[in-house]
Amino acid sequence: PPPVVIDGEQEYEVEAILDVRKRYGKTQYLVSWKGYGPEENLWLPEDNLSNSPDLVADFKARTARVTTSKRKRKN
Repeated sequence: PPPVVIDGEQEYEVEAILDVRKRYGKTQYLVSWKGYGPEENLWLPEDNLSNSPDLVADFKARTARVTTSKRKRKN
């Protein structure tokens, strides 16, 4: 699909956030774009996702639960 124009800037719709990493001290998210295949996934700095705060919050909540579960594992 073509980009949406917001405040004179072309923007694409984020479908999902798939992963997170630290690069050069900054948080980056692996983004899946709506209407595009996995070959178009892209690592973006958190600042570039200002129009997708709900997706970022959902991803953080999902991964926090997984991390917490792993820490409580008994040896």
